[in-house]
Amino acid sequence: MEIRDYNGSGQMRVLSIVAPGMYGEMTKPYLLDWIDGQGLDFPILLDEGGNVTEQFGVYAYPSSFLFNAESVQVRNWVGTPDETRLREAIAKQVADDGGDVSSLPAAAGTGTAAKTTGTEGGSMYLGETKEIYFAGGCFWGVEDYFALMPGVVDVTCGYAQGHVENPTYEQVCSHTTGHAETVHVTYYPSIISLTTLCKQFFMIIDPLSVNKQGNDVSDQYRTGIYYVDEADLPVIQAVFESEQGKYEHPIVTELEPLRCYYLAEDYHQDYLVKNPDGYCHVNFATLSEVRTEQQLAMEAAGSLDPGRYVKPSDSQLRESLTDEQYRVTQRGYTEEAFVNDYWDFFEPGLYVGIVTGEPLFSSSDKFRSKCGWPSFCKPISEDVLVERLDLQLASPRTEVRSRVGDSHLGHVFTDGPAELGGLRYCIDSAALEFIPYDSMEARGYADLMPLCEAASAD
Repeated sequence: MEIRDYNGSGQMRVLSIVAPGMYGEMTKPYLLDWIDGQGLDFPILLDEGGNVTEQFGVYAYPSSFLFNAESVQVRNWVGTPDETRLREAIAKQVADDGGDVSSLPAAAGTGTAAKTTGTEGGSMYLGETKEIYFAGGCFWGVEDYFALMPGVVDVTCGYAQGHVENPTYEQVCSHTTGHAETVHVTYYPSIISLTTLCKQFFMIIDPLSVNKQGNDVSDQYRTGIYYVDEADLPVIQAVFESEQGKYEHPIVTELEPLRCYYLAEDYHQDYLVKNPDGYCHVNFATLSEVRTEQQLAMEAAGSLDPGRYVKPSDSQLRESLTDEQYRVTQRGYTEEAFVNDYWDFFEPGLYVGIVTGEPLFSSSDKFRSKCGWPSFCKPISEDVLVERLDLQLASPRTEVRSRVGDSHLGHVFTDGPAELGGLRYCIDSAALEFIPYDSMEARGYADLMPLCEAASAD
């Protein structure tokens, strides 16, 4: 694995690891275009199968790593590898090694807007980042919790809302500073909304508890949301009102404009990444409730709602389908390899069931398997397929059928590319209809367009 020098210094090397489509990470087409748009001068490792977890101690994606001249890992952190965070990590390591921090190269002025694949043949921008501050008890777990969310760029630990400048942890613990342990969250609102962030925050705190969260008791462990943009206040208030409806007693969580925020000591930053068995009062299982803006749009539009699709009668199917389409979908017939419509076809778009029009597969998840039939690493949603044991041949196989139409689609095997998850959905072309990307909106699949923006022939 090549790890190039950072700014050619020969002293520090940096590597970032991302996992397309895993744990809320952007899909591969988004990630590749985003990386290309950043102009970064260090390597990005695409860990598509999650295989480097043990080697590098990755507990979340993306993660960044700093290596010394002997290629020994000296620092790591959870988050997008923005230049500010890199320079901060390098400066801390240089200082720890007794070096001269003032000799480091000046910042290149990297912006905060990320580039990603667009829908009109060019590109679009995710937009500028925004920030919000959460006090939720011990900041170790709160920091790690928000760092694991899609769309969150960076999270830091610090002290907020007190009256002592640049306090130490010991001073904060003396209960004389008025500060609350707080995390600073920087995020892309185009990926994850402030409403979602605030709702998730309430999932990990007890909003009725005064100066106590988990096992920690003190004014520094009080809860609060502190904003810097007045336009955010109505959004946060709406979440507060919704949460208050769940309780008989008043919520004691503070809602205030940010007065001050000071970074906590270095050993507090990314504490649970450095100390995986460290104390934490946060319930990370609630991360399963997180919905990105893309997911919310899909759910609102309902293209994956089975109620939108109806299986025609057998007489209607005999009339609307070709003989081969009928034999494949209704009789479990397997079409001939290498002479079907989509085995060697890699245009961007959506594959739907020929019987009902229900979305089944995305072109972004299609790969060249050389088996003679269309091959996909996964369905557009696990809910749209039904698997059954097939004993028709000497060796048992797993048949794949559509959810609404109950159509035979093909089989799923475990000999797919490891970097794509290891599965190969071997599907008959006759069971599918391809909707070109440019036609998806007109056909009523606009909410699924972000999942079909690029075809993968490799």
